[in-house]
Amino acid sequence: MVYRFGACSLDSAAREVISRDGELHLSPKAFELLSMLLAAAPRAVTKSEILERIWPAIFVQETNIAGLIAEIRRALRATDGSDCIRTVYRFGYRFSADVIVEPGTPPATVPCAGSCLRIVVCGGVMTIEDPGGTDGTYLNGARIAAPASLADGDELRFGGVAVKFRAARDVHS
Repeated sequence: MVYRFGACSLDSAAREVISRDGELHLSPKAFELLSMLLAAAPRAVTKSEILERIWPAIFVQETNIAGLIAEIRRALRATDGSDCIRTVYRFGYRFSADVIVEPGTPPATVPCAGSCLRIVVCGGVMTIEDPGGTDGTYLNGARIAAPASLADGDELRFGGVAVKFRAARDVHS
């Protein structure tokens, strides 16, 4: 997804934030937090949601969130001087500027030499493709001959390998 706000845009697939002056440099966790706030806008995001997504299964202090928010604010203020992240006291944070969401560019088709498997996530819809189709790919026991929808918990088989497909809660790209 591409999120446009003020003089900036965030491209989640390219993992970059661009302003009219060039690329803004954010740490990976600050980029993830900004992406989370943009995706939720204008809804406020709780501190517990942030901790769960940015630091899953790790105990960290809430002050770590404040440090990332400060990093994002510094980077965004350098572009136009405004502060578009609002603190919702004793709750969390929300992105307060207008956000325009554009679907990301679908991945280019890559020719397969022999057999390959591709999982595509676009607009929250997950599909599996087997363009080569020589070894056979099975979804929940049925061979796929065309792109097929995927859901969390589906069983995939290709060659002699069986795997369970697991999807993240908020799949957007």
